[in-house]
Amino acid sequence: MRESDEIIIKNMAESRGLSNASYLGFKNVLRHYTNFQGKSLLELIEEAENEEEEKIRWKNRTIKTRLISYMNYCKDNMTINSAKHYLKLVKIFYHHHEIEIHKLPRFNDKNAKVRSPIQTSDLPTKEILCEAVEIADPLMQTLILFLASSGMSKIDALSLTIQDFIDATSRYHNSKDWKTAIEKMKEFEGEIIPVWHSRRKKTNKFFITFNSDEATRFMIHYLEYRNEKLRYNPKNKNKTLKPTDQLFKVSEQYFSVKFQQLNDALGLGTIGDNPDDGVKGYNRLRGHILRKFHASSLEKAGMDIYSINVMQGKSNGSVNDVYFFADEEVLLEKYINAMDGVLILSEVKEYDRYSPEFAELENENKVLKDEIDDLKGDIDNIKALLKSNRI
Repeated sequence: MRESDEIIIKNMAESRGLSNASYLGFKNVLRHYTNFQGKSLLELIEEAENEEEEKIRWKNRTIKTRLISYMNYCKDNMTINSAKHYLKLVKIFYHHHEIEIHKLPRFNDKNAKVRSPIQTSDLPTKEILCEAVEIADPLMQTLILFLASSGMSKIDALSLTIQDFIDATSRYHNSKDWKTAIEKMKEFEGEIIPVWHSRRKKTNKFFITFNSDEATRFMIHYLEYRNEKLRYNPKNKNKTLKPTDQLFKVSEQYFSVKFQQLNDALGLGTIGDNPDDGVKGYNRLRGHILRKFHASSLEKAGMDIYSINVMQGKSNGSVNDVYFFADEEVLLEKYINAMDGVLILSEVKEYDRYSPEFAELENENKVLKDEIDDLKGDIDNIKALLKSNRI
């Protein structure tokens, strides 16, 4: 891609506040578009502007011809969804530069290239995920267990910070310092089920989800591993992790590469292939598939679809979203009851949701409540005696 094109795309990304992933997505599509048209982005913009200034009617403009030919090319060489996505980004590019685009012919879905629908049997099994964890590095071990048990999307998981983890586990340690919190969690004899309150980057919708104890234990080990590598690297001068640091230290692009490597190492191949249309499917092991594994496994274990949608930040319908709100404790109870569906390495145990300190405080409150109830009973008896003039 020409340097001038890269500058144009970077300026557009900055002015629109695009994430790095969105910027790279635009860059990939616009490179594809300029290669197809045989012109630079600057040349395409100037061409469209000149025809607007010359008041050439839309039906005779070169940009219309270009967009239709590109649309047909994409439709013939991609799945229909990919073709629509590519054209959408190209149109956004033109709109950003205030180029007029009038009505274009609709995509004809007839004879469109499509992937074969993914079946439940296509999802990775627990045995496959266990093998993946066994050969993965600490980062990928933690990510696999976390994504499979929480159902978070790639972008939402990679936006988490260490502070988010400390907040999600606060009921087990009640500490603001992440190292102190981890030490307390390591000593905790029960199982640690974090409660994540987050917002989906894709839809801006708030959601509540949880992850398994085994994922939490691996997360603790991963953070300690990262911190030690950081401390003992001479270039870092005893630098340590900060609460604002990314929880999973990996970019969106390398995230996909790491899953590709594991998929290839295990010989898992692809799913959703459609050889008749010449369409290749998706890797069997990837981040989004673990989200599907999470939903499917929890449903099999007895969890209702409504609760699964709440945990995955999906809509349950406009009316339900407005009038019904998820109860965190009820949702947690449902998750614990169905969690055997998303446990990869360990068996289900009796889960203690609170730290020893919390349980002790809860017991003290119960004793105090009983004492207050007894005292109220005594007061009622005294009032009754007074009323009957027996005192």
